[in-house]
Amino acid sequence: MRDWSVTLPRIAAFLLGLCLLASLSACNRVYSAAPVFTEADATGAPVLREGLWLIEGGTVLLTAVEAPARCRLDTSKPAQRWPKTCATAVVIRDGRLLQYFPEPKGPGGWAVQPFLLTGGEPSIFQMSSPEIPGAPEEPADPAAPAAPPRLSYMTLKPTALDAAGKVVAFDIWPVLCGPYPPRKKKLKKDETQRYLTLELNPGLTEDGNDCLTDSKDALRAAAKLSPGWEGEALHIRWVRETYP
Repeated sequence: MRDWSVTLPRIAAFLLGLCLLASLSACNRVYSAAPVFTEADATGAPVLREGLWLIEGGTVLLTAVEAPARCRLDTSKPAQRWPKTCATAVVIRDGRLLQYFPEPKGPGGWAVQPFLLTGGEPSIFQMSSPEIPGAPEEPADPAAPAAPPRLSYMTLKPTALDAAGKVVAFDIWPVLCGPYPPRKKKLKKDETQRYLTLELNPGLTEDGNDCLTDSKDALRAAAKLSPGWEGEALHIRWVRETYP
């Protein structure tokens, strides 16, 4: 088994670093310290067809990295050969979302993110912290505290069903804390850019650049409003049964 002690911090640091880019795609999101939804909330949830799925654009664990680019994409080819700038491959299977991370040397490996999909309107993805096969029990730096597990949330809207009624295409938006704050082109001395909303939605509490909740009602309320705050969705569609 390959050593993920370098890859795991790299993925975490990369996602955190997106807050520092022009895109706020990894900031202003709602999280929880424990699952807010349970299996009982999955009653009536859309059923996603299992297999290989295509996300338009570059993403890491459903966090947008690059907007969809114009490029030639032949999905009949193995997923490893899809252009990275306009296509991300993920596998959905047994209530888990899997994304493969290649390495320059060695076979690479899979990040596995368990999820629960709720019923109701809108349907919400509750996504656990990613599981990294072979990741160390302790952080590489003994002085650095391990990050607490956090669950993230996405609003999901099915856009196509197969003959069996399973979802084969859907759009998702992150569940946000509130409208994004205005971007400042120039910052004053000792001033920092704010990434968290200025209008925190009810039932949410500030947590750095993001917010926390343990309330189903607060999550559902934010999920209904988030597509309007986020704008463009991530577009995801089923490709075939097997990877690659």
